[in-house]
Amino acid sequence: MTPVRTRPLLAAALALAFAAPALAADPIKVGLALDISGPFAAGGAETRDAINLAIKLLDNKLGGYPAEFIQADTAGSPDQAKQIVDRFIQQNKIDFFTGPVPSNVALAVGPALFAAKVPFITANPGPSQYAGAQCNPYFFGQSYQNDTWDEAAGQWASDQGLKSAFILAPNYPAGRDHLTGFKRTYKGNVVAEVYGKVGQLDYAAELAQIRAAKPEAVFFFLPGAMGINFIKQFVASGLSKDVRLVT
Repeated sequence: MTPVRTRPLLAAALALAFAAPALAADPIKVGLALDISGPFAAGGAETRDAINLAIKLLDNKLGGYPAEFIQADTAGSPDQAKQIVDRFIQQNKIDFFTGPVPSNVALAVGPALFAAKVPFITANPGPSQYAGAQCNPYFFGQSYQNDTWDEAAGQWASDQGLKSAFILAPNYPAGRDHLTGFKRTYKGNVVAEVYGKVGQLDYAAELAQIRAAKPEAVFFFLPGAMGINFIKQFVASGLSKDVRLVT
């Protein structure tokens, strides 16, 4: 006779054995909400390319079972992303979800996924809210928490003896998380904390503010094209001769 304490394990093994053919017949469905257009398109395209490469290398399988990857463009819009996720859950009956780049989109789609018990495996964003009061067992961060890199940057700037810093980010959840992380460990004087627009590409006003503030360093979080344009304009303005960039 099978010992009582081992019966649940045996039952689970038998259940998995009988379930395997059904799993093989029904593909695992993965919803991919990607930012192919909009302010986060640079990161969205890289995420899409990486996922598509993985799909190819895995031969469209996950754990040896056939998988279906359903892709849609959020355009970096929380409202559009919520509509996509509702469709993924209700019509496509997805088993897993991943893809968006910005934290505001991650925060917008989380509640519907969690209510439906669909695991959200983040490809990029790590909003501090999901590591705190809104922590959820269906959210899996395989990248980072937004403010951790910035804590390291703040400590590094302090260790370098940079006594004053001008800090800059877009005005959305990740921007606020990143600047908060820097301030948490930076021991110098923050001469200005400036929040620009998401998707901003012209930084003439901010560069004028930096010139007037005369900081020893500028710390910024400007993802994708925002950061590329800022660095180009920062160097072109001549500020890079006297001000240290930290990011």
